Amino acid sequence: MLKLIAAVLFSLSFLSFAQEPAPAEAAVEEAADAPEAKEKAATPAKASTSTKAKKPSVKKPLTEKQKAQRAKMKACNQSAKQQDLHKDERKAFMKDCLKKA
Repeated sequence: MLKLIAAVLFSLSFLSFAQEPAPAEAAVEEAADAPEAKEKAATPAKASTSTKAKKPSVKKPLTEKQKAQRAKMKACNQSAKQQDLHKDERKAFMKDCLKKA
């Protein structure tokens, strides 16, 4: 009975090692698989781009409201930098500054 238990435990331990490759072997396998994975991933993307034409991205001009917000941010950032504010102090300052401006 003890021989049977020993044999079962030995075979189970062997199977667990056979299923998990060593870290060095895993790195070698990943490196070997990497070029193939890139080719496989790139292939569908190329096929989809040929079927659909991409529209050129056109940036919309800024609205007056957006321009005003950018100007506020720029002024408040300069003030915070001059006062050498960081983290929570800067966050609180920026919140108040943007509300006032």
